[in-house]
Amino acid sequence: DKEHDDEGRIITAEYETFYMVTTYVPNAGRKLVTLDKRMDWDPKFRQYVKSLDAKKPVIICGDMNVAHNEIDLKNPKTNTKNAGFTKEEREGFTALLDE
Repeated sequence: DKEHDDEGRIITAEYETFYMVTTYVPNAGRKLVTLDKRMDWDPKFRQYVKSLDAKKPVIICGDMNVAHNEIDLKNPKTNTKNAGFTKEEREGFTALLDE
């Protein structure tokens, strides 16, 4: 997706019995200035992974730029409006895990 070429990356390796996907997910930025780009990225990435998973299992690794749960941060209460821990980013990651 040309829109995300400057922000995010995906490299996919196909093996006999699975796909290995490594990614750099766009960061929402200071003061969440690029949160909209991130919110555009998440469903596109989920769809890409889903299309691969229809063929064979997918292993995802890389920098997801999200702390999924409160336990993942030292100070979750003070980070809810910071990049990587917004409600939107966390819900996007939950959606990825659920699919």
